[in-house]
Amino acid sequence: MQHKRISILSAVFALVKNKESGEKLGDLLAELKMCTKTHFEHEEKMMQMAKYPDIKQHEMLHKTMADKTAALCQVQRRSVNGIRVCRRAPPHRQAYQ
Repeated sequence: MQHKRISILSAVFALVKNKESGEKLGDLLAELKMCTKTHFEHEEKMMQMAKYPDIKQHEMLHKTMADKTAALCQVQRRSVNGIRVCRRAPPHRQAYQ
């Protein structure tokens, strides 16, 4: 999962660097949101099992990062050259909606 998120981020940066936008960017951002949610849920379960002492602080960091990821997608929802660029993920794959 970690490598998938890095791959998605690399693809997003490449699109932005090349000043590309549109559906492809929207799809990547939706996938990034889903991967982020899955990663954080898994990590929080592991911390609970390990009785990690600072779990509440770490969960707050996760929320902050999740909110930033969602905000990035929200910004990209704006129309670029008439194209809506951050489509919603299908209901079974929505994250941080």
